Amino acid sequence: MKLLSALILTSLVLFSCKKEVKEMVDENKENSTKDYLITTEGSYWVYDNYTVDGNGIETSENKTDTIKCLGTEMIEGKEYAVFYQSFNPYFHLYLRDSNGYVIDQHGKVNFSLEKRGEVYSAQEVSGLINEEVRVVSVDQDLSTQAGAFETVHVEAKYTYLDGSSFNGCSNQELALNTYYTKGVGKVWMEYGYIVELENSCTYHIRKLKTYSIAQ
Repeated sequence: MKLLSALILTSLVLFSCKKEVKEMVDENKENSTKDYLITTEGSYWVYDNYTVDGNGIETSENKTDTIKCLGTEMIEGKEYAVFYQSFNPYFHLYLRDSNGYVIDQHGKVNFSLEKRGEVYSAQEVSGLINEEVRVVSVDQDLSTQAGAFETVHVEAKYTYLDGSSFNGCSNQELALNTYYTKGVGKVWMEYGYIVELENSCTYHIRKLKTYSIAQ
């Protein structure tokens, strides 16, 4: 194996390395992501999980995951929304909007509406693979059990450091997608495990089942 089996690939989930964002002062610009980052305590999102095999066949995993906003916390003078994630319960996710970029407490970019169609985040993940993230579109129609949504489509592409693709993916470029809806947040998240991608190009999806946005 070229990579560690425990490493999880997911678009817009925390990785060990980080990308710094220079702090700006204009918090009211048109491309602000504030409408997509829900920060009200008590808001929650429940997702159904699915597996997609190398032939594109989707199978329900008969389990759900939950994300819940626990409120806000000050870190080095900046206010972050704090999120519990049932699929990673021992580590909370800390996010804030920084003039069009959603970043974590380390400065890692999780989401942006800047440079639409262009790569807004490019980095090595754990010194093992390359990741390039971009906004594909801002008006993608998408339906889940929670309803029909107009979404922002964010695509993350992954390759080995030498530019080659995962063995199980028949040398095709691997792209994992996340979809955001204004006033709701994430409605669809794709993620994968290295062993499955190398062996069979299998990945997973979390689709929004139900949600509640606290006032």
